[in-house]
Amino acid sequence: HIHMAMRLENMQAVQQESQWRLEFEPRNQTVIVHWIKIRRGETELDHTQLHKIHLLQREAGLEGCVIDGYFTALLLIEDVRPSDILEWCYTTETHPRLLPENRFAFYQLPPAAPIGKVFFCVRFHEQRPRKWKSSGEDFKPEETRANGEIVWQWAKENFSSQEPEENIPSWHLACPWIQISDCPDWGVVARAVTAAWEQMSLDATIAGLVEGICTPEADLLARVERAMRLVQDEFRYLSVNLDHGGQIPTPPDTVARRRFGDCKDLSVLLVHIFRRLGVTANPVLVNTTRRRGIADALPSPGMFDHVVVEYEVQGETRWVDVTIKNQGGGPLKRLLPNYGYGLVLNDATVELTKPPAASVVPGTYRIRENILLDTTGASSSVAIVTCAEGNEAEMLRHHFSNVPLENIARERLQHCADRYRNAKRIGELKYRDDRETNEFHVAEVFEVNGFLSPSEEYGCCDFFLPPNLVNSSLRLPETHKRRDPFALPQPCNLIHVFEVQTGGMQNFNSPRSRVESSLLRFNRQIRAMPGCWSVTLNLTILDEVMMPDQFDEHSRRVQNIWHESTWRLTLPVGYPGAGRNRAFGTLPAPSRPLAPSARMQPLQSANQGAAPSSIQSTVPKPVLNESLAGLTTPAGVRPESTSRRVRRSKRPRSDNSSMKTVWIIVICFVLLLIILIVLVASLSGDSPIME
Repeated sequence: HIHMAMRLENMQAVQQESQWRLEFEPRNQTVIVHWIKIRRGETELDHTQLHKIHLLQREAGLEGCVIDGYFTALLLIEDVRPSDILEWCYTTETHPRLLPENRFAFYQLPPAAPIGKVFFCVRFHEQRPRKWKSSGEDFKPEETRANGEIVWQWAKENFSSQEPEENIPSWHLACPWIQISDCPDWGVVARAVTAAWEQMSLDATIAGLVEGICTPEADLLARVERAMRLVQDEFRYLSVNLDHGGQIPTPPDTVARRRFGDCKDLSVLLVHIFRRLGVTANPVLVNTTRRRGIADALPSPGMFDHVVVEYEVQGETRWVDVTIKNQGGGPLKRLLPNYGYGLVLNDATVELTKPPAASVVPGTYRIRENILLDTTGASSSVAIVTCAEGNEAEMLRHHFSNVPLENIARERLQHCADRYRNAKRIGELKYRDDRETNEFHVAEVFEVNGFLSPSEEYGCCDFFLPPNLVNSSLRLPETHKRRDPFALPQPCNLIHVFEVQTGGMQNFNSPRSRVESSLLRFNRQIRAMPGCWSVTLNLTILDEVMMPDQFDEHSRRVQNIWHESTWRLTLPVGYPGAGRNRAFGTLPAPSRPLAPSARMQPLQSANQGAAPSSIQSTVPKPVLNESLAGLTTPAGVRPESTSRRVRRSKRPRSDNSSMKTVWIIVICFVLLLIILIVLVASLSGDSPIME
């Protein structure tokens, strides 16, 4: 029973609320509208005219491939003005298909809304015990008992629900909420759903799918992989809930025949295929939004919005999400998002289960940036090689599968220009996709210019390392005082390597840097030798959330990481960039022989078609251009030693061509000396006589 009243303070509120509407599911819900009124001062205007209510089947989720069959009752209220009070009352009776003898509900107040009064009441017989949970100590019910009946009442007046803070995790509910349930435990829910989902009528369509999977040369792992690829890649996602209200899956033979379904349809289909292959498998209910938050919820079938599959092969248990396309890694390295907890559907389940650790291993995203730096004013060369593993590879695979290559080349060229100011692509963008190992590699080469800045030191220039993965992935809340948890980018395992090659640099010592806490782990390692300097930055996020009481400590560590991963190189001018060798900007060698499914695809020349060959960034930066050629490096000038600066050479610029000349002179001198000795020996008559 719902009774609501809303004051329409301005014309905007009138515009938004004067179309009264109520959405319901006609197959298992009955709605009784008691009244719809407008109160204007002492006047009450009754708009409860059922013949004016329109029933619409809007299917708002159709663009997202969801057909839920919901109806919307719509009443266009006439003569509504600012300051009117819109009041309505209705009763909804729901007959759930799952656990119809039990009662469960979840209510949440709207965010950032001024509320005059809220009243929530639950009545039940004392022999039907129920449990409740709410958002906090300030939102508890008042309990009364009389005549064998228990009444819980939540009442609160004149308050505002707080506006959610920025970047809160999806599982955290920032607004007041109430949950009611009489399900004794999660085992009751699991057994009820298992019984409702049992599908025994299987026709020849399923048998045909299994027969195509079980070829003689395929072992069990190969058959499991084929089954997963079949359902994941060859069945389209479409949720049609017109028959069972979204609670009961479509029979697997029907799904196999029409080749589409939603998460529960496809999961049940894969479970039946697995079982015919001799693999133990069960559906698993999860919540893609509440995730780990459902562990604090009362048992209820309404707490889930998604289905995955649990299977066991070679003694190892894994979970797979059948709605994710183009996954790699094989049956034992298949990954899925960390949904926190799930409810395995079988008669032995008694509680929620965490996903297998091997199914939620974070992937690795690695960038190696090799810079052949030119300090004469000419262009420098940059090779950027990206190596992604696990879930990071799947995101790249999805991007390359759904976006035209010309657009990808343009995006990546623009990104390079934003980091180096001016960029021109050299050669082709190359990539290799190996689904068996779940690795994705991208290699590209650019010419860049305009990114060097004048230095305070005479005859030198400054090179600020461009933004890196570590700094761009770490962020802090805008305010120190925070109520809600702050979401961290997890899973996250990033490695960014910069290697700078240029003349005039000498070897120097720099200690390793390490920052570690319960939330993250950071390592920085530097290697240097004459003419070459490299830094490796490695960041791993260990938890998905920072609690408010962790802010100060986490903030200090993040700022320390920002400092340790930001570098300025002070270099002498006048050194041309080294030449590019054949290995510069090439794809790394495969970790194993490539399977036929592995793909290597170069983009047709990046200088053709819609992809531009060069881009200039619109971001203003201090630049040092052709004036570099006019500068000289005086002997004996050297910068101060700082932890953030790389020294230039103690000596004036050395000339490789001069060294070659010296060696030639030395060799010629030695040869002349030998000839002279031979001549002297022959003149003295001591030379041997040939007979």
